[in-house]
Amino acid sequence: MILILGASGRIGGYLFDRFKQAGADVVGTYCNNGKDGLLHFDLETMTLSDLDLKPDHVIFGAAANPRPELSKNADDSYKANVPRTIELIDACFDRGIVPIYISTDNVYDGRKGNYDETNATGPLNNYGKMKCEVEAHLLSSTKPYILLRMGKIFGIDDTLLLETYNNLLEGIEQPYATDQIFTPTYAEDLYECMSAVIDEQFTGTLHLGSTEATTRYELAERMKAYFGMDVQLIPAKINELGLSEPRPLKIDLNTNKYRKLTGKKNRELEYFMEKIITGIDPDLWERNSSGQSLAYFAKTKQVTVSRELLDALIRCSAEMGNINARFCLHADPEDNLQDMVILARRDSTCRKPHKHKAGMEAIQMIEGKALAVIFDEDQNLIDRRVLEPDGEFAYRNEKGRYHIYLPLTDYMVQREIRDWKNEPGETVPPDWADWQEVMSRHLGPEDLECRNASCTKPCRFRDDG
Repeated sequence: MILILGASGRIGGYLFDRFKQAGADVVGTYCNNGKDGLLHFDLETMTLSDLDLKPDHVIFGAAANPRPELSKNADDSYKANVPRTIELIDACFDRGIVPIYISTDNVYDGRKGNYDETNATGPLNNYGKMKCEVEAHLLSSTKPYILLRMGKIFGIDDTLLLETYNNLLEGIEQPYATDQIFTPTYAEDLYECMSAVIDEQFTGTLHLGSTEATTRYELAERMKAYFGMDVQLIPAKINELGLSEPRPLKIDLNTNKYRKLTGKKNRELEYFMEKIITGIDPDLWERNSSGQSLAYFAKTKQVTVSRELLDALIRCSAEMGNINARFCLHADPEDNLQDMVILARRDSTCRKPHKHKAGMEAIQMIEGKALAVIFDEDQNLIDRRVLEPDGEFAYRNEKGRYHIYLPLTDYMVQREIRDWKNEPGETVPPDWADWQEVMSRHLGPEDLECRNASCTKPCRFRDDG
């Protein structure tokens, strides 16, 4: 059995839910924030005997005023966070239970950086000092324990990635520290590490991390570039931001021991931007923004697109300025069968028709409405019809015919299948003397009006006003 003290809190709650989902024998406690399925346990007044349980491991996820910015209230939190925690750890030792203590990179003074598990500690703030005192008790013991040190944990009510993203999205100009170097830890990696050390009966100290060391400024800069945001970043020194206590600077952790034990590899920050911010799994989809629209290519042969995934693409498109976007179900642009789920915005779709040399294409409407307009080589209108999921929803167009599918709603989603690979020169614009005049002969101004202000091609349909 696994007992999690503080399973109503941020980290303890995440671990409890994940162990529960995995079918583990797990029990969680709460103190002030009641939650279904948890037992009441007051860290300051109760003992393990009050719970009448026989766990193999106890995860210490409970704390009073645990965050660094609250550590100035040391007098209020010291009793629970240090002597009471130590008493509970000793109770674990007496009962043959392995305590698992979650600590922090703030136990270091930040002068050296790249700290491994053997380096001496020297905390600068009360938060680090309290953690360090409990650590010292564990390290002096001859009984088995697990001590996990980590930097900022993200992926739970995320303040590291999501808060930064939302600030950038809203154009909020604020300072980002350039001088504090830390090693972020993804919450799921923490859970998987917990599960591994329990299953493998590991004891001792481990440093966790999910990415290479970074700063808040670097993270914001890479996020800004990745999502194409135009907002000013203000570089700052962390200890000039008016914080209650000094922060250590170089607190990046050496995670070689953790990686050797678990087989985990570092992932880029952009990997987590996809996973957490867009909700599009980077293990299944590879992002490509080099073309005219944002594209995600499938990484596996067996692939599905769900309503949830489509909603994530629509949301991502909107937040990036209503750009066009697509899922490419084919894993390679060189595949002979091009199979795509395409999101096209009314105000981001060019009004110029085109044709394909090699093969035919077929589309199926998933959401919204589109006006299909087909021409022959001599500028004659062959077909014009409205496509929508509840009406004529599937359409096939032969090769060599000029065509365009114009969204009639704010956006449309269609599945498009082509029986040819998209080689250079395969898509051909019309060689008509005045293609805009041809379009105006057959379509009204409401269908032809383009509001794509970012387009630089000369076109009288665009509303630059």
